Amino acid sequence: MKSVLVTGSDSGLGLSLCKELIKRGFFVIASCKSKKGLNKIKRVLEISEFDQEDVDIAEELAAEREPRKGISILLDVTSDASVENAARVVSDGIKSGKAPNLHALVNNAGIWRFSLIEESCLSVESRLRELERWKLIMETNLIGPVRVTLGFLPVLKMSKGSRIIFVSSVLDRIAMPGQSSYISSKYALRGFHEALLHDLMHSGVQSIIICPGAIRDTCLFDYDFSLPDDPRGFKESLSM
Repeated sequence: MKSVLVTGSDSGLGLSLCKELIKRGFFVIASCKSKKGLNKIKRVLEISEFDQEDVDIAEELAAEREPRKGISILLDVTSDASVENAARVVSDGIKSGKAPNLHALVNNAGIWRFSLIEESCLSVESRLRELERWKLIMETNLIGPVRVTLGFLPVLKMSKGSRIIFVSSVLDRIAMPGQSSYISSKYALRGFHEALLHDLMHSGVQSIIICPGAIRDTCLFDYDFSLPDDPRGFKESLSM
């Protein structure tokens, strides 16, 4: 059995990926930013929550009478300490032989923001708000995957044929109005992926990028508004 770590497993694509991976026989390490997300994925996937502060992963896995489908862990991609702690926990579990080798890291966590640049520059306050949007987007959608990749690359190299998978967007090569910060973060993420293709050429670790379209039932749009029932209408309204 091999394990796959998925960031942003609270909802949407991340949650669906975890379900599909379990069906295909993988051991899932489902990472969520909040306790609410952990509780949700625990119920849906019938996997156990791992308390990173109080229990050693090797001891907890050893105590199981039946094989687990996976574990859920807290992981905030915007926090250096959170990522380093999660990487240490997973590495210790693998080294002890109580958790399967890490076959893949899926950098899925991300957020989306909507703003119009022309409107955002009308006042000092609006300009500062726009800069905060950009900082949050870049920290989550770009620096976050870089941070997680750096933290888990040594763990991935313990497994032959492992891979890093970046969940980008159909907008990582196409611009649309109102989404400058989000689109810029995805353009940059593709650049990081393409650089990794060269940097990791002889490491045995592959870099892969996927570009899904609009997805409902996701936390991606929580900061501004939710995707409507008909994504086509949403796209047309932005194109006007």
